[in-house]
Amino acid sequence: NGTCSVCAVPGCEDCEFADTPLCRSCLPGYRRQEGPGGAHVCVHCIDHCENCTSATDELDICDECRSGFGFSVGKWGSNTGPLCEPCKIQHCEQCVFDFGDVVGGRQTRCSRCSHGFVLTHHGACETCGNNCKRC
Repeated sequence: NGTCSVCAVPGCEDCEFADTPLCRSCLPGYRRQEGPGGAHVCVHCIDHCENCTSATDELDICDECRSGFGFSVGKWGSNTGPLCEPCKIQHCEQCVFDFGDVVGGRQTRCSRCSHGFVLTHHGACETCGNNCKRC
């Protein structure tokens, strides 16, 4: 009838027809998977994951954590790759949890700071200064 409707598939961004389970692409935080009868459904990624297109039915891998989260290199889920954990560094949008030479634990290093902040050599975020948008 020429009208637009919401896709019937949860997590679906673009579907063939609104009332059928034929999803062309999924929303961020979901991955496309073939379902029963040739249907294409959207499966939710692991917690705090933005992109999980490399995941399979057997292994739930996250390719990119959501903003404000980073891969925890030494902390794995039961059927997943590294989990996404909060950065806990002020003004940090993406971080890495490093187990390297840290005595008694791990160190979190920021890898991308918020707009108006600059990454230091120690993995922290510092302000660019007054009236400065990019530094």
